[in-house]
Amino acid sequence: MTVDPSTLDLSGYRTLSVLTLTGSISVGNSLVEAMPAGVPDHVNDAAQLLADAVDDAENALMERLDGKADAGLERSFDVLVDRVWVALRARLEFWQVYRHEGLDLLSAEELTTAKVEAHRKLSRVAEELLARLFGDGVDFLRVSYPQQAAHMAARLRYIESHGLQAEFVELVGAAPASLAQVCQRRYEAMVAARTARDNAVSVNLRPLRAKIRWAAENYASLLISTLPKGDAEWSETVLAALQPMLANDTTRSKTDAEEAPDAGGDLEGVETPAAGDLVDSEPPPVNPPAEGE
Repeated sequence: MTVDPSTLDLSGYRTLSVLTLTGSISVGNSLVEAMPAGVPDHVNDAAQLLADAVDDAENALMERLDGKADAGLERSFDVLVDRVWVALRARLEFWQVYRHEGLDLLSAEELTTAKVEAHRKLSRVAEELLARLFGDGVDFLRVSYPQQAAHMAARLRYIESHGLQAEFVELVGAAPASLAQVCQRRYEAMVAARTARDNAVSVNLRPLRAKIRWAAENYASLLISTLPKGDAEWSETVLAALQPMLANDTTRSKTDAEEAPDAGGDLEGVETPAAGDLVDSEPPPVNPPAEGE
């Protein structure tokens, strides 16, 4: 028996709810997997467009997961750099002993053996560096990654601009001084990479989700268009294949969007919705979104 499509309620099968990217990928995969056999070529082509959109989104999410792994290592590196600067401060503070009155108990020979007079001159440089580099303690190690990078760079520039590199090396040791310089370069590169990664996430995920939504609705409409030529069994097959279009998104929780900042002060691993991101303010586009929109 031929089925009249006008007798069926198809409204829910034509439009996909607004979902997160993860939810959109799940629906897209389900639609492609449930596509009936024997559909016309144009419907099969629409399913392939949907599959391609899902693949693009899955690849983007994989890059995002890689970014989360990078973020964990970055936090560990930040802790290391903090310890380097705390150690530099401690080494500079050591030189205060050469200005201690207790040294007056040493004999002239002992003072010469310990090179106290020469070290007293260096202790004055250490005092200057402590005031300039650590006048406010180590609070600069508790700010966001970009701010910390700028604070550390300013302190290293002070040493260089005042021609104190040799004295600094003698005061803190060659290895710690070198490690501080190497870590600074890597820290600045890390900050740049985080910024680029965060910008890429905020710019690219929404178009990918919109592309899946368009492709799903396009595929659903074309599959529904085959109903006038079908019988009751075919109608049941089509509607069963389109069941994923009825999905509501249950993957987003309040905690997903309100994940706490990490130790560096930046939000990590959260697909932060922009204004209007959760509810579309415009109807679905007539044409599929172009890449990079």
